[in-house]
Parts: sequence; structure tokens; C-alpha cells
Amino acid sequence: MSNLYARLARRFGQTPTNRQRRDFLKHSAVLGAAALLSTGFISCAGSRRSILLSTRPRTTANPMRIAIVGGGFAGLACAHELHAIGHDITVFEARRRVGGRVLSLDEVVPGTRVEGGAELIGTNHPTWAAYANRFGLTFSEIDEGDDLDTPIVIDGSVMLADESEALFHEMERIAAKLSRLARAINPHEPWKSRNASALDEQSLAGWLDSIGGDATALRAFRAMLEGDNACPAERQSLLGVLAAIAGGGYEKYWTESEVYRCAQGNDALAAALAEPLGSRVHRETPVTAIERQPDGRMLVSAAGDRGSTFDHVVLAVPPTVWERITINPTLPDSLRPQIGDATKHLFRVSGQFWRDQGLAAWSLSNGLYSWSWEGTDGKIAPDAPADTARCFTLFAGGPPSSAVRALAPAERTDAVITDLERAYSAFRPSWLGQQWFMDWPSDPWTRGGYSSAAPGEITAVAPRLREGMPGLSFAGEHCSTAFPGYMEGALESGVRTAREIEARSASATR
Repeated sequence: MSNLYARLARRFGQTPTNRQRRDFLKHSAVLGAAALLSTGFISCAGSRRSILLSTRPRTTANPMRIAIVGGGFAGLACAHELHAIGHDITVFEARRRVGGRVLSLDEVVPGTRVEGGAELIGTNHPTWAAYANRFGLTFSEIDEGDDLDTPIVIDGSVMLADESEALFHEMERIAAKLSRLARAINPHEPWKSRNASALDEQSLAGWLDSIGGDATALRAFRAMLEGDNACPAERQSLLGVLAAIAGGGYEKYWTESEVYRCAQGNDALAAALAEPLGSRVHRETPVTAIERQPDGRMLVSAAGDRGSTFDHVVLAVPPTVWERITINPTLPDSLRPQIGDATKHLFRVSGQFWRDQGLAAWSLSNGLYSWSWEGTDGKIAPDAPADTARCFTLFAGGPPSSAVRALAPAERTDAVITDLERAYSAFRPSWLGQQWFMDWPSDPWTRGGYSSAAPGEITAVAPRLREGMPGLSFAGEHCSTAFPGYMEGALESGVRTAREIEARSASATR
């Protein structure tokens, strides 16, 4: 995901300096570390001092045998935390790899790592920051091209550079309205907020239609949030949007949610979380059945085996693939939250053709893509030859993703490039003929992009996911109302689920 507002704010408004962002990140790491079971204690003498983390977490008083179904960020974080304090953990992962919708690719531009799935990290993502600190992972700052124009293509028309400042100030007005509303929302339990039902039943589209203002700015703002949240505005709960804004720190949500990449590749965190688990992670082992036994224990069966019994199960795969698992008692359909549509095109190109046009790599469209950016940003040496291969990324969320997926494969590439050329006329001569289409909704173990609560779901579905069922908990970015769609949401929900399981385990010994 990306954010037009943040790009324009860097140029026409006020945003934190890189030094201030690094301080924000340190504070986030402290907050994130405080929630980890695997951290015995933390010490921070100031925002510019090192964070010290204990390597001796406490041990559980009541070890349990726990199955984690899904080796994405949520499942791995949950497994890592519970294993660290002494629980007996088994992770079942259907793929050959761990990481889920996090996939770092080496082949797009040899010698660099490009993200084929989840990509961007914020200073307001405390769990990511804490784990990065723990495992020695580093963040690279995004080059936002502050001195370059950001192309904006709405309904096929390219917005001229001299219109951008006026657009920003109108979008600033809309963002400020949403941020003010968000201050009344509990991001982690928004269903408990005042007027929760009314806000939940209202769609983002209905709210945007009600506030009035410049039509172009409203269309751009709508396109921005449809791309970011991977769903049409009519299918987005206003309460869900407000909870995410509150989770991201109100005004910081707009400017600080997508400012870093993991320099080692996002899947380096997946590897770090999985490493202590060793052979407890069973790859290429899709779970086929979960059944609650008369004694309350859970029987988990994987392909080709008779099943194993566990004290508790964490279901940490997307709701779009629950139907591949026979679960008894059956999960009601009303428990399944909305999952949006998201895809990526990764193009190998020669040089930075966009700079030759005086443009930033970042752009917004509501055509066949939502956002563009350089996927190798910060990963190519500044003194590299001008024609050095790079990755130009197109992300499509919501309606643009659905539109591009509806095209026949033979037509898709040319249609997308033609659409892109409205803003970047120099793209085609710079393309080296290779592309990677990351069609996550067609991936059999994903079947979608990421979550965005539909109207009515925050009050009807989110509390039930949080509560879980006897012997069964849920984890995943779809369980995070504060950070839906983000890696932070997956990590935060995995850690929270681990804490809840440990709390129940501890209470059973009293």
C-alpha cells in the first residue's frame, strides 16, 4: 500500500524529519516490546538511547500443547511467543515456505530483494519495530521524491502539477475530519465505542458523499482509500476506517504508516520468528480437519495422517481458506470477515525513467492500478550506472485489482502498460520485457488480498473473532481492528492471541 496524502504532505505540508521518525520508531519499539511474552523486561533511558531487552523471559506455570494452523506472520508471532515461555508448539504450514502473504523475491532484480506481497512499514508499527530490534533487522527509508511531481490519474485524466497543492489542502480537510472522528474510537475494541453501531452501519462512501467539497479531491481521496483498503468505498465500514486511523496514531496514520522497508527483506522476520521453533514448523503440511473432542481437547488432522491431539488450536490462516478445513463444531458464515482484492505487477526496467520526466515513482490511479513506486528504492547504489536494472511496482487494491484480474492474461500486460502510460510515457521503452504478476486472490492458500471490514462487521464479527470458540482462537491481520491489512496487524494479533492463551493457562493453575 501507499498513500497519496503522505506524498503531497511531504511537499506541501508538514511531516516529521527523518531524525524525528527514527525517534518515533524507538518509542514504537519500546511499546511493542512491552507486549511480548518473550521479553522479560525492557529498559529505555530516552528516545535517543538504546533499547535493552531481556533475553530471559519468564516460564509458563502450566505448559500446554498448542497447534498453530498457518505459518504467516500471525501464526509465527503467536508460536514464537508461546514457545519462548515453555509451551509445546506445533506449526502447520501448507506451503514450502513460511511467511504467508509476505514474499521477498530475489529474481526480479538479481542482487536485490523485492517484495511480492506485503511491503511497507510505519513508525507507528510497534510490534514490527520491537521484533526488528530483537533480531537485528534494519529499516531503509523510502525515497519519496520530494522534489518531483506525483502523477495523479483520476477517471483517465492526469492531474497537472500546479493542481497538486490545491488538491492536498482539500484532502487535508477530509483527513482532519476523519482524524477528529477517530479520537472517540478505541482502536483495539472499536465495538465498545460510543455510537459504534451507527458508525459501523455507515459506509465510507456514504460519509464521503455527505461532507461536500471539491469533487476531484473527493474522487482522489476515495481512490486512495479504496486502493489502501482493497475494497470499494461502499463496502468499507466507517467505524472500521476510524479504528485503523486511531490505531495508526490519528494524524500519523496518514503520514507515518508506510515510510520504511526491511533492508533484509520482510521474509527475514518470518525466518527469525521460525528459527527457534526448528522442526516444530511442519512445512507442506496443510491441515484438513480440526475437531473438538468430548474431553475438550482438539484433534488436528493434516494431509495423510490420523491426527494429533492438542490442548488448544490457533487458526491463523485467511478466512478465505477456512473452507478447505473441516472444522467441528462448524464455524458460522457470520464469523468470516470481508477480504478485499489486491494484486501487484513487478516490472524489471532499465534506469529511473520517471526522473527523466521530472516525476516521482509514486503515483495514484483509479484505472488498472492504484499505486506505483520503485520496488528497489534504496537498494541500488547511488553511483550505479544510469541503466541499472530496477523494479517498478504497480499495486492494485479493490476495484482496480478486480478490473485487472478480469482481463485475459494475454491482454492484461498491454492493457496495464497502456493505462500506466497516461502518466509515464517513457515506461515502455524502459521496460526490459520481464514482469511478475502477483495474483494473491488466485493463490490457493490465500484467495484474497487482505481484510477491510464491511458495514456492520466491526460490531457483529470482530468481537466474535476476538473471543474465539472453545479450544480455538483466531489470529491474522483480519483479527486486528487497529492495523487491518498491515503486517503489523498480523504480528499484533499473533502476540495478543499468545498473551490471551497464556492468561487462560495461568488462570487454570490457580
